[in-house]
Amino acid sequence: MYDFYTPEGQRKLKKEFDESTGSAWIENRDGLMPALVHRSRYSTIAQVLCMHCHRFFYSPVESYHKGIRYCSYRCRNDASIVRQKQARELERYKTCPCCGRHFKAVRRDTVFCSHACKQRNYRRKKE
Repeated sequence: MYDFYTPEGQRKLKKEFDESTGSAWIENRDGLMPALVHRSRYSTIAQVLCMHCHRFFYSPVESYHKGIRYCSYRCRNDASIVRQKQARELERYKTCPCCGRHFKAVRRDTVFCSHACKQRNYRRKKE
């Protein structure tokens, strides 16, 4: 089997998909975009929408069943970077342990909402 992440592999799969005369159906899987599946003479091919760049790509239906979501290694990597950035952004929203106020931290290791709360906590611990 050829690598469907390469342009050459995509061309071969698209050609086989377009030439197929067998049955076609739409398949839905949990957590994946719906795919248009064609049964050709040689194999079964799914036309899937990439979850990052929103372009159609072609893959063997076995790969779709295993959970393929992206059209290329680059889209998979870019989507991972976006998820990491969103997670880091959510980590910045904290609650001050001293006064209970919600705030957005400037740095990751910030604990208190202000210098006054930080000092108040220090004095409490000191006593």
